[in-house]
Amino acid sequence: MLKGPALLVNSLHCPYNRCMAIYLDNASTSFPKAPGLGHVVGQFIDTNSRSLSRGLSSMADDNEQAIFSLRQKLCRLFDWNSIDQVCFTGSITESLAMVIGGLLGPGDHVIISSLEHNAVMRNLCERHIQYSMIPCDEQGYCLWPMAQDLVKRNTKAIIINACSNVFGTCQDLVKAHELARRNNLLFIVDSAQAAVHQDISMTRLGIDILCFTGHKSLLGPTGTGGFIINDAKARLDIVKAGGTGSLSFSLEMPDFLPDRYEPGTQNTAGLIGLSYSLNYVLANLEEIRSLEMERTEQLLEGLASIKGVRVIGPQDAQNRGPVISIDVPAKDNADIAYDLMSLYSVETRVGLHCSPMAHKALGTFPKGTLRLSPSSFTTKEEIDSALLAISKLV
Repeated sequence: MLKGPALLVNSLHCPYNRCMAIYLDNASTSFPKAPGLGHVVGQFIDTNSRSLSRGLSSMADDNEQAIFSLRQKLCRLFDWNSIDQVCFTGSITESLAMVIGGLLGPGDHVIISSLEHNAVMRNLCERHIQYSMIPCDEQGYCLWPMAQDLVKRNTKAIIINACSNVFGTCQDLVKAHELARRNNLLFIVDSAQAAVHQDISMTRLGIDILCFTGHKSLLGPTGTGGFIINDAKARLDIVKAGGTGSLSFSLEMPDFLPDRYEPGTQNTAGLIGLSYSLNYVLANLEEIRSLEMERTEQLLEGLASIKGVRVIGPQDAQNRGPVISIDVPAKDNADIAYDLMSLYSVETRVGLHCSPMAHKALGTFPKGTLRLSPSSFTTKEEIDSALLAISKLV
């Protein structure tokens, strides 16, 4: 049985009195969140809104301890041993912008997968950074034997989206690490869709920088994210500067972590919430993964039986996340998505999902796809209802 935090005892079913809608858009943001999260964040705002490193009070000290604990939990989740190297931002997009902007510039070259999100692509393009894409097969998996030929004299890093936010394709991070190590490249991972679903060990995989978000599979509030950086191998130029509450006499950013990369007043309420949600995730990690796998298998099997529906990407639940993209060749996917919501109260997402390069790689550009993304809270009955609705519309 899933173990809830101390505030609420959770069962296998969603703990909330949710509306009648069937929510299948967890790849955008998770819902429901960790049981009791709203109460915890609200209580913090009502009773303890003290900034970190900005005042003298017992409550401010309590907040410092809570954020320290959050860094510990993230190190536990991603198997890292340096708590001070966990740096917080407002989102994984901001994390990737700081990492790419702080490491790379015009004249530099990176290797990426063919399924990267615009959080990577736009930062590369806006900064005029050269890139080469690793070719992929029809399911989106990188063709690693072809990757070595992409390395150039000015190649500085390999950036890999661990799990596609469009097709759910999970890349082989061992192969990515081997390429990085063989060519002395920095290894950067976008874990937005992969965290929790995959067992990502920074230590075992030799990841130099891992970017994460709090509001998807970590079941935390929006406006939370960050990166974990191996400071011995990667040093970022300052992209954002400001007050940190430390070394205030200096007009330069502190040289020590995490202060160097955490200017300004943080989203303390969001981070307190994320710390709370990680209690739930870490206590239920294996069961969360098992339930997500079950719902993904159920969706894939059901979709395969509906004539006129085409699953894009991996056709089974192995080596993929709980993100499924479909195309209905005979119809407009947007019409299907609208009817699913308006007629059957099934919430999905339709379009390019901020990843045009992924769609170009798998031949779904510019039409895009209809995306279904369950969570461990999604019930078997909800999947059955969603499949029935899709079959009726198709």
